[in-house]
Amino acid sequence: MTSARYGYGLGWFAIAAMLVGLPSVTAINQCGGSLTMISIRDSFRPVNPIRRVRAVTIAAMAVAVRAIAQLVGEERFNAFCGNLAYLLSW
Repeated sequence: MTSARYGYGLGWFAIAAMLVGLPSVTAINQCGGSLTMISIRDSFRPVNPIRRVRAVTIAAMAVAVRAIAQLVGEERFNAFCGNLAYLLSW
C-alpha cells in the first residue's frame, strides 16, 4: 500500500511528456519516409524536392497507411506493422 504513494500524481507529467514528444517523432518519421520516396523516384528520373513534392509524398504516405489499416483491420494493424518491421530488418 505504501509503494503506490511514490508514483501517485505523476501521471500528468508522463502524459505531458508524451504529448510533446509524439508529434515531433511522428514528424521526423514522415520526413524520413518522404525523403525515401523522393529518392526512389529520383533513381528513375531526376526530381527537384520542392515543397509541393514533399507535401505530395507525405500525403501519399498517409493514404497508404490508411488503406493498409483498412485492409488489415484496426485490431491487427499493430501486429502487422511489427511483423513488417521485423521482415525489413533482415
